[in-house]
Amino acid sequence: MYTSVQEEQSHFFLGFTEYHSRYDQLTTEDFQNFVWNRKTQERWKGYTPLNRHAELTEPDMSHVTTSQEMTEKSKEYFEKVVELTKKEGITLALISGPYLLEERDQEVYNFIGQLAEKDGLLFWNTNTPAHYREMGLDFSTDYADHAHLNEAGGAKYTAYLGKWLSQNYSFPDRRGQKGYESWENQLMKSGE
Repeated sequence: MYTSVQEEQSHFFLGFTEYHSRYDQLTTEDFQNFVWNRKTQERWKGYTPLNRHAELTEPDMSHVTTSQEMTEKSKEYFEKVVELTKKEGITLALISGPYLLEERDQEVYNFIGQLAEKDGLLFWNTNTPAHYREMGLDFSTDYADHAHLNEAGGAKYTAYLGKWLSQNYSFPDRRGQKGYESWENQLMKSGE
């Protein structure tokens, strides 16, 4: 938390600010109501469905050929992740999901592409007009805001990502396996 949040950090430390002055009054409820424990949040597996709609204009960054290094902190943690995944024998894939890209972002992605090539990593940047066309993404209907897809855009992107993952990687079928019940429950609730 100290590394990631440079400004006011107190509200990021779990529920500490809600219970630090009432230790003698804590109940089981205080430890079951964290956002990651809520059944409604578990159902979405980290995804937040957004129904709002922002009409944006599709960016084209094909003219941006220069690169710019990421921040020192980002580079430090990027290198730590690369080192750890290599040490653990994990194949690292770098994926950039769609959002309203700006020139500085593209310059950093150009730099990441260079790092990925140097380290033999896969970098799949879906922030290109070709990828937008392939997934059927429409900036005038599929965004909630400049940085987030709405439900329609999210469905297009996850279908595209899922197809790409299944074509490039092999995943074991976990249906019926102990420990994966919540995923099956999610599918049943979604009507899949």
